[in-house]
Amino acid sequence: MQSVYKVDKDSIRQILQDLAEMPGVVITSDLNFDFVLKLWPKYISDYGDAVVTAFCKMIRNSAIATFDRKFIKELAKLDSASTHSL
Repeated sequence: MQSVYKVDKDSIRQILQDLAEMPGVVITSDLNFDFVLKLWPKYISDYGDAVVTAFCKMIRNSAIATFDRKFIKELAKLDSASTHSL
């Protein structure tokens, strides 16, 4: 949606949140979709990175290893934000 229709990330996040909250919609996944939407795009700018972060933080409580400098900075900011709560 972002590249084809030029819709900004915040609007896409809101559309996904509204879709997930519609009556009768059930998301079946081990991944906490609400947590992904809390992370993306406010804390983690890339949706895929937000999914990885949510999975590691919520399900595995694992460390994340990456060479992506932007993602490293976002993770550091997230860690400091999470001490104050998301």
